[in-house]
Amino acid sequence: MSDDLFGGCWQRLDRAARHREDGIRLWNEYLETHPYDYTVINKHDGTYVGRVIQEAPVPAELGILIGEWLYNLRAALDNVIWATAAYVAGTIPPPKQHVLQYPIYDTEGAWTRNLYRIAGLGDHHQRMLHQMQPYKSDVDANYLGWVNRLARDDRHRHPNAITSYIADLRPVVALPPGARATLQFGDRIIDNGAADCVRLTVHNWEPDLVVKINPRLGIDPEVLNWSASPFWRRWDFSERLTMMEILSPAKWRCTNMTAPATPARRISLATNTRPSAPGAATAWRQSTPIEVVRPSGPSPRAVGRPARRR
Repeated sequence: MSDDLFGGCWQRLDRAARHREDGIRLWNEYLETHPYDYTVINKHDGTYVGRVIQEAPVPAELGILIGEWLYNLRAALDNVIWATAAYVAGTIPPPKQHVLQYPIYDTEGAWTRNLYRIAGLGDHHQRMLHQMQPYKSDVDANYLGWVNRLARDDRHRHPNAITSYIADLRPVVALPPGARATLQFGDRIIDNGAADCVRLTVHNWEPDLVVKINPRLGIDPEVLNWSASPFWRRWDFSERLTMMEILSPAKWRCTNMTAPATPARRISLATNTRPSAPGAATAWRQSTPIEVVRPSGPSPRAVGRPARRR
């Protein structure tokens, strides 16, 4: 019997890392075309909307690369079960290898129904795998659940849709002294070519009022079906992928990870006065009141800086 039963697991993980690197390079090349713009829309009623415009779609190949990354992560986990069963049995191939599969389930019932898939493992292996199940922890935070869902969708349905996400948004607002306004945050996902991310409402508005908004935002790639996760959205996209690769071998107590070689760039945008097409309805959230008082120095205006939110 080979002494390197787990060698295939590492090869899968290395292949996933190469797909991640290829995806990062593709995203960085896409940013070289300057595919995003920003404009402030004056509604002429005291309302100003900051809109991000996507002028070129994210390359479809990025979705394929992410799908291959997911495939190799999921396959590495299955290879772990095969290798462990072979080790326990002392034979290659292990008994009933056609049913072996790394268990990832959302309910206790599903776990129980599929115990036959890990019957060749030791009792202590089964206890460890049971404790790792998504339903045993925060389902959104459990990385196994996300790998399984995204890989399954990509493999059996359609390549995961890749969009872009406003990952960093810290707008700066310039108003005349005495102005009172409220700042709200809206869309973060840039879908269908645009996202209305900021709305400023000036309560004592007058037609000749001068208002400026600098969005100070950064844009990352995003898997559309993953974008609603409050837990994973806290990290940059490239950091998320690297964390997934680190967590995979951590589940079977292996080391020897390699660090990513190419960081993904984040596009940054500043104010633009370019006209834009109307966008879809936006659910505005988190109101931040701004009251500008006359400064003590000679400056003619004050700047409101809302707190950073993600």
